[in-house]
Amino acid sequence: MNKTSRLGLVALLSLVVLVGLPFVIPMDGYRQELAQRLTERFGQPVTVASLRPSLLPVTGVTVEGIAFADGGRLDRVDVPLDLGALLHGRVEIPSLRVTGGELPLRALVGIAARDAGGGGVGVRELRLRNLTLRHGEAQLGPFAADIPLGGEVGFHRSEIHQNDGSLSLHLLPTPEGIQLTLVLDHWHSPLPPRLVIDRLRAEGVLHEGRITLSALEGAAYGGTLGGGGELSWGEGWRLAHRFNLKGVALEPLLKALGEPRRLSGRLDADGNLALSADDPARLFHHPELDADFVIHQGVLHNADLEQAARNLVAEEQKGGETPFERCAGHLALRGGDLALGGLTIASTALEAAGGVKVRGLNELEGEIDVGLKGAAMIASIPLHVGGTVAEPSLRLTNEAIAGAGAGSAILGPGIGTAVGIKAGQLVKGLTRALGGGEEEEKEVRK
Repeated sequence: MNKTSRLGLVALLSLVVLVGLPFVIPMDGYRQELAQRLTERFGQPVTVASLRPSLLPVTGVTVEGIAFADGGRLDRVDVPLDLGALLHGRVEIPSLRVTGGELPLRALVGIAARDAGGGGVGVRELRLRNLTLRHGEAQLGPFAADIPLGGEVGFHRSEIHQNDGSLSLHLLPTPEGIQLTLVLDHWHSPLPPRLVIDRLRAEGVLHEGRITLSALEGAAYGGTLGGGGELSWGEGWRLAHRFNLKGVALEPLLKALGEPRRLSGRLDADGNLALSADDPARLFHHPELDADFVIHQGVLHNADLEQAARNLVAEEQKGGETPFERCAGHLALRGGDLALGGLTIASTALEAAGGVKVRGLNELEGEIDVGLKGAAMIASIPLHVGGTVAEPSLRLTNEAIAGAGAGSAILGPGIGTAVGIKAGQLVKGLTRALGGGEEEEKEVRK
């Protein structure tokens, strides 16, 4: 056998050894040890379905079927090893790649809060593909990310994006913290309330378990939104957000929030929102809200202020609608109770002012003074607002009914003077409204 043949035989035998060695090494013990290490690392039982080493074309290990006790899973993790570093006694992973899987959102937060040290194992880059986050029945993603690791804070400039391109998150470590830039493009919220954002750009800083938003601007439901605030999750989830809305269409927004068609128009608002919960999915369950608002060119459904003021009846009136050019006031939401103060409504037919409370976000209680425009009618009819949000009711206030004695003798049962209006003024207004002429007015003056 000549020299060339001997070299070829050695090369062939070496290739056979390199390819076949992973199949003869007993891997079950290593698989169990890996599962134990992961259990200790993540603080919950972890199982590993298979562990397969390889020497060619890349030296490393492929782990499949990592399952967490809380329901999370990683379908496949490829762990290539730097052969040169191994020969010098170091374990270095050029690029750790995770492909497929699903993790609970709470588990991800817990992982992020843990020490990032890897026990002497150096990872230069983390690559994620088709990784989904889950919270209850809701799913976020799937996401992809390339995160170069290293530096003082553990990684360099990185980007995480949703596979459909509707969400991207840019991260840049700085001495002040991690600068975040969130961009949404036709994004559908996977968690309630299931809002749709046409576009949004938010900038902030992540530092010591909180995100401070310095700028936020976007567009949704035909209008624009802006603001800033802070989100923290150290001891429960907390959100404090100042916001402003301009020209937001109420009807589709309320529909997205799961509310029936009760109010329409274009909303302008400036206010503050505070949310707190142990679970991020429950943040919107008990919101606290303060806002000044104006609604333009809208309709109040299921309540007809004009008709109730014209009828002047003590019985409850339900149904109808009130078109308006402008509705403004201050909204305060606390502990499930909502108060509308300084409420004003203006249309071609009327002007109204008052306040209404919504107890338990359902039961209505309040008073609105309605002034009907035009010489034929009187002004300042005090109406009691009652019933429920789904079925509001309107009638004269108790004070107006109690003070109607003199008027009721002239005008008949159920009709009398509104507070602050003399009987003669009321009769004059009513006779004009009913088409009475000068003769009726003379009789009144007598």
